[in-house]
Formats: sequence, structure tokens, C-alpha cells
Amino acid sequence: VWDDRIHRDTIAVARQAAQRLAGLGYTREIVASEFAVTFLDPADRAAGRGAFQRSPESVSGHPAYSARTIATALSLAGAGYGPILYWEFQDPRWGKASYGLRDVDGRPRATYAPWAHIIQTARSNPGASLSIEQGSTVFRLHKGTETLALILVNQTGEQTDVVFGQLHTAARGESFRQIVAHSQSCVDPAVGSGVSLAPYEIRILQKK
Repeated sequence: VWDDRIHRDTIAVARQAAQRLAGLGYTREIVASEFAVTFLDPADRAAGRGAFQRSPESVSGHPAYSARTIATALSLAGAGYGPILYWEFQDPRWGKASYGLRDVDGRPRATYAPWAHIIQTARSNPGASLSIEQGSTVFRLHKGTETLALILVNQTGEQTDVVFGQLHTAARGESFRQIVAHSQSCVDPAVGSGVSLAPYEIRILQKK
């Protein structure tokens, strides 16, 4: 189960496991099953609050939870994992947690829309790979050296600027158009030499 309740660095553990499997000669897919984020803030662990509980103020309804979830899932993909199974699609009525992309009544939470759009983008580019382009902020969907899309995630509560010229792969010098933006504020759809991400914003940019 790829969540943070065991108090480990999820991505570091995933990379170590992938390296060990490669050392054993394993070359097939590595499935992450299941994956979720429990604690949004480090203090949540000691305070005993997180997505393992269910309440109207659950952390899973916060845009920050969505950004953390999306960035972690993309980091797992960048570490060589896939398929990645999210826990869970909808909160069951008999459960006590609030991990669902939709709540118990079927209402979408903040993570639902960006997760769906990322899946749609990946499916429309079969055979593509995903790599970590810049920390846990910029992720690149590509086939070989050809960039197909960039997924930008701001996990902070402050504006974050992404300058394409500072990227270290073939994404530099390419032109993109915005196809999806998830933010608490209105954003400019024009994409030039870079973009400014609002707090907890997620954007998907497709190559022109």
C-alpha cells in the first residue's frame, strides 16, 4: 500500500524497490497498488488527523491535498511505476475514511478532475513515458525526445513560476498551449516562455 501512514518517504522507497527489481533482472510493469495520501501536514500525524478519518472538513477536500496527491502519483510514474491504482474512487458508506476521489454521495473532490484529465492525456498518447522534469513541480509526457505534454503542479501556498528555458530536457524552446487548469483563481490561458502557478494549481500543457 503506497501511502504515508508508515512514515516513510514514498518516492524514495519506490525508487529503491524499482532498483532492486531491476537488479534481479525484472523488466515487466511494476504496479503501485494501492496509492493514497493520508497526512497533508507533518503535524497531522501527531495530531491524529488525516484522510483516514471522515468529516466535512476532511483534508481530502482541500486543493493542497489534490496537489500533493497528483505530484506523488506522477513522481511514482516517473520512478518507473505503472499502472498506479488510486485508493479509492468513492468513499463507501460503510467506511470511516475519506480517501475517495468522490465522497460518499458521489460529489467530486478536488483531486477528481485533474486525475481524470491526466488519465485522458496519457490514454490519448499510447506508448508515452513520463519523466520528472523539475523537482516535484514539472512532469514531462514524452515519446523518446519528443515532448507531448507538460503537467505542472504547485504544492505550495504561494505563487510558483516555471520558466521553460530553465528546463533541462527537450521541453526547452518548445511551444505549448494550455488544455486544462485547476486553480482557486482565474488564470491566463496564454502560454509563452513560462507560466505562473497559483497556490496548489495544477496545469496540463500540450505541445502545439
